[in-house]
Amino acid sequence: MISLDRQMNGDLQHTIALVDALARDLKAIHAGRQPQGLSTAPVLDNVVLSKRVLPCLTGHLVQAGPYSAVVKTSELWVANWDRGWVRALNGFYRLNRALDLKTR
Repeated sequence: MISLDRQMNGDLQHTIALVDALARDLKAIHAGRQPQGLSTAPVLDNVVLSKRVLPCLTGHLVQAGPYSAVVKTSELWVANWDRGWVRALNGFYRLNRALDLKTR
C-alpha cells in the first residue's frame, strides 16, 4: 500500500470525486450525450480566455542520458517527495535528484 505524505490538490477524497465527475462528463460528450448539469450550469458573461499556472516538474529523462532535452510533466496531482515519486495527469514519475521543490 502506498501512503501519501503530501498531496498537491487538497483533500484526496474530494479530488477523486472531482476527477470521477470529469470522467463521467467526458464520456457523455464522447458518446454524443449532453453531460449532466450542463443545462443548469452557471452562465459567464464578458468571457475572456485566460490561463492558470499549475504545479508541474521540469527535468531530464534518465533513460535518455545526461544530455537529453528538458521535459515538462503535465500538472501534478499527488507527490511523495520522501519516497521519490509524483503522479501527474499523464502518469507516474519516479524522481532521481531534486534540485528545487519549492513552488514559485
